[in-house]
Amino acid sequence: MLVHHLDKLKPDEISKLAEGIDVSAHLLRGLLKNLLEWATSQAGLLNFNPTHFNLRQLAIEVIELLNDHITKKKLLINNTIGEEITVHGDKNMLHSVLRNLLGNAIKFSKASDSITLACLTTLSEIQVSVVDNGIGMSQQIKEKLFRIDCKHSTPGTANEQGTGLGLLLCKEFVEKHAGRIEVESEESKGTTFTFSLPNTAPSAEWYNQ
Repeated sequence: MLVHHLDKLKPDEISKLAEGIDVSAHLLRGLLKNLLEWATSQAGLLNFNPTHFNLRQLAIEVIELLNDHITKKKLLINNTIGEEITVHGDKNMLHSVLRNLLGNAIKFSKASDSITLACLTTLSEIQVSVVDNGIGMSQQIKEKLFRIDCKHSTPGTANEQGTGLGLLLCKEFVEKHAGRIEVESEESKGTTFTFSLPNTAPSAEWYNQ
């Protein structure tokens, strides 16, 4: 439309088309990133470089990355992760985990909904949660989420599409950190994804598994 009919389009029509292109490009980038990360992981070529870093700052980076989708749905994001919280892990992998979990929450949230990023620390672990009050899911869908033999991808509230690989990546990356990932959800009442990481760095033997 822009290439062939630019001279016939009104400014508001051009703006609407450009907005659609921008959103589609960002969605496609996310899908391709998941595919590349999954392929690299399965080939054993994904580098694992654990360091200490600030968890709240990582969450801020992920929120900024997904800001176009957040703005499009007029969502409220509450980042309640404490400024002092640091974790020991591979920053790129945990960025991918947060990106996918927040992306899922955005995907299944309705316009003007709110999403909360929260963190609870104990002596043994750090628990990070992404909580939405979107459309939720049934028990049958929950049971398929982390299974490679049950490819599952549900369109979002704005008909956003996915590959079904995002949550599989989350599970693999969290388990690489000697952690675990869980989900609680109820139809029409929202979803909470929580992943837990050890509060101390795992042994070198664990990382070399």
